[in-house]
Amino acid sequence: MNEIQRTKNLLVVAAVEGYARRHGISAHETLGLFLEFGVTETIRQCSQTLSTQGLDECALFAEDILKRNNVFLPSKVCGLPPEPRRGVAGETPQRGVASPSHV
Repeated sequence: MNEIQRTKNLLVVAAVEGYARRHGISAHETLGLFLEFGVTETIRQCSQTLSTQGLDECALFAEDILKRNNVFLPSKVCGLPPEPRRGVAGETPQRGVASPSHV
C-alpha cells in the first residue's frame, strides 16, 4: 500500500470514528451508513484537501455529505435515539433534528 492509499484510509477511519462518537453509534453502523451514501468514496476523492485539515474535520465533512442526502442523525447530546432520519421536502423536521433549510 502506498502513502496516498494510507492517507485516504486514515481519513476514512477518522471520519468513521469521529461520526460514530458524535452520534453515539458503533463504527460498524457508521461504516454501513457511509457506504450506503457514498461518503467513503467522497472522502477518498477529496483526500488531498482533507489531508490539510485536522482529522476532526473529516467527521464534519461526512456529516455534511449525509445532510445533503437528507439523512439526519441527531448527535447523542440531543437526547434523541440515534436512528437515521430521512428528511422529505415539505416535511416538518423532527424535534432536535436540523432540516436542510435550517442548515
